[in-house]
Amino acid sequence: MSKRSRTHDYASPGSQAGPIHAAPTAVWLTRVALGLAIAVVAARLMMTESIRSVVQVYPNAPAVPAGPGPSSGLLLDLLAGLCPLLVLLRRWVDPSFTLRAAWSAVAFVALAAWAVASTAWASDRFAAIISSVHLLSAAGVLWAVAQICRTPAHTRVVAGFAAGMLAVLLIHGLWFQFVERPALKEEWDKNRDQILASRNIQPGTFEYIQFENKVLRGELMGFSASPNTYAAMLVLLGLVTLGTAAQLVRNGRLISAGAMLLVLLVTAAVLPLTQSRTGYLTAVLGVVLLALTIALGSALRRRATLLYLLGVLAVLGVTAFVVGYGASRGTLFHDSLNFRWRYWVGSFEVWKLHPLLGVGWENFGAHYLGVRLPEATEEIKDPHNFFVRFATELGTVGAILAAGWMALIWWSLSRPAGAISEERDDTNAPASSRAIAPGPATLPLDRFAGAAAAIAFGFVLNFFAATDLSQDSGYALFEGFRVCGYLLAALVVASFAWLTIVREGRESALRLDADPAALIRVGLVVGVGMFFVHNLIDFAMFEFGPMFMMALLLGAALGRETSLVREPSLADQAPARNQGRRAARIALAIGSAAWLIGAVALVIPVVSSESVAAEADASFRKNVPAVAAKGYESAFQNSIANGDYAYRAATAWRWAGDPARSKAMLDLAIAASPLDAGYRVARAELARTLRPAADKLAADDYAAAIKLDPNNRENRIRYADVLEKLTLPREAAEQLEKVLELNDRLTKEEKKRLSEAQVADINQKIMKLRGRR
Repeated sequence: MSKRSRTHDYASPGSQAGPIHAAPTAVWLTRVALGLAIAVVAARLMMTESIRSVVQVYPNAPAVPAGPGPSSGLLLDLLAGLCPLLVLLRRWVDPSFTLRAAWSAVAFVALAAWAVASTAWASDRFAAIISSVHLLSAAGVLWAVAQICRTPAHTRVVAGFAAGMLAVLLIHGLWFQFVERPALKEEWDKNRDQILASRNIQPGTFEYIQFENKVLRGELMGFSASPNTYAAMLVLLGLVTLGTAAQLVRNGRLISAGAMLLVLLVTAAVLPLTQSRTGYLTAVLGVVLLALTIALGSALRRRATLLYLLGVLAVLGVTAFVVGYGASRGTLFHDSLNFRWRYWVGSFEVWKLHPLLGVGWENFGAHYLGVRLPEATEEIKDPHNFFVRFATELGTVGAILAAGWMALIWWSLSRPAGAISEERDDTNAPASSRAIAPGPATLPLDRFAGAAAAIAFGFVLNFFAATDLSQDSGYALFEGFRVCGYLLAALVVASFAWLTIVREGRESALRLDADPAALIRVGLVVGVGMFFVHNLIDFAMFEFGPMFMMALLLGAALGRETSLVREPSLADQAPARNQGRRAARIALAIGSAAWLIGAVALVIPVVSSESVAAEADASFRKNVPAVAAKGYESAFQNSIANGDYAYRAATAWRWAGDPARSKAMLDLAIAASPLDAGYRVARAELARTLRPAADKLAADDYAAAIKLDPNNRENRIRYADVLEKLTLPREAAEQLEKVLELNDRLTKEEKKRLSEAQVADINQKIMKLRGRR
């Protein structure tokens, strides 16, 4: 490719217009945007983000490394938010670059914007704003990538990145399975009590059983919070890699295809270690669909509309069958699905109470506890179905937006790709030359260097976002070596998908492979489809790393949609372009203003509050609770209604021996999160420690907590004890009888079921309260 040709971009694939010159700087705007998207996805996929701190802190507690919290996530959101702004900036400065009618991406942006708006009526506004901003950031990435990925070279860059990250996930899982898990088991046997104390887990509790199973049973979770999420990512990235391998075979790159297949063989070996049945199902189904799509490609393209309509009918039919079966029998076909059915029944009750607007994004958990079935023992935060979550948290409005998003996605992805699937990856060549390419096409190696630099930047971001640098230098050094090793693996695997060797006279040179990428697109479409299927019974989509990876891959798959500005003739090109540029300027101005407002009004306060809270944690560990309490108070005052800081301040004041200030902070925590039953229980327990004991206040708080979480047997037992002290034996007996009634609703296999000794003890207390011997 000549130096001159590399400075041109063209309006749209297949346009008959002549070349329009674009400045090299304008071309780099979208390259940087794609690089930023890749970097942010890489950083987030290798860490488990939390909205609030999950580390239990108390005097003399060990300094456990803190994971990435809301500050890390919001800073990455700011970087991701630059991607759509750079795309709009290029549209403004480059008359050759037109925006595409990526309506499915626009629908996701609208859905995410509605989630941000739901903060106004959410009971936990802090969780709502943090999580919804993450969702909006992912939607922006999806839209930007859908505008950028217009050629096979773009698609291959994204697919190579996916294959490289698959290798990272595999290495991380195998390292844990064969190196860290044996060491953890040994540590568990030696220091079980200290490990439990560091996590505030009591022996014999359900949390204890769960933690012990994770240590001893062998489920792999990777960087995720659930083995099912890890399995979902292995399947998603594995199907994209399988499509890449098929494309490499078609292009005659047998060595590179062999490298991809080796990664896939390791994936097939690791997937069973997750013990995820959904992962097995989607993997098999995805491979079958990918093979059929490749084999029947031309026949499927000719019947695209019919197949789309049949797919819609199939989805509606399966949904109606599952709902009808569950409603008529009160159960589904398997224990795992039975759990989900109970979640969905409770979710329907939540929706009925808030049908139009929903309960607010990331607010499902608190509302669910009040309506869950007695046999549903899990205190879940997500209904394990992405559509149900949109419906319950964002109401009917959100459900309609989600349904429209899905309809538009699959309508767009089911459209025949036409000649674009055979298009050469030369964005800057004249439109007339972009016909079917009979032989290999290559692009300069600087494209590879740029993609590799984007991945490396993502790994650097991950190191600083996910590594607790307050720990000793040995910990940071180990994490640095680990990240470097993962980066090397990602680049090696990605290079097999990206690069080819071409002969230039007597010498050989590496070039970025730009052969057509039709089969890679098939892998992207099937992979994303199976990811959505997985999320019909799981919450993987709403873990932030997987959510951003989904956005990137879906954006790459959608990148071939029709141009928004159609250019039918040279005569009307200039007005259309000028109109599009004006719209881009307006959108850029609004987006930039929103970005700056978010940085100042949200990101800076959250980062500041989290930093102050971290210092308070250090003071609490050093057994200076009064200093820690003041720090938590300061963090709460500077945060956006984060009741967790107030709760931690109350805990510290209680350790400092100041119950009055502890109660005041618990009052603020309850005001910030009025549906959190745990805060009310904490205030009740504080009241019981007062001298004289404020049993009436404790009883009121226990009653409120039980109203919020009526199936919590432990709270009812505590409430009965307080009622007995208040000389209300009949009311106390009623609470204990309700405990036994709830216990009888549980199956004998349920781990949370009371033991026979506990049941006998409660019966004896009831008889005493009833005045019987």
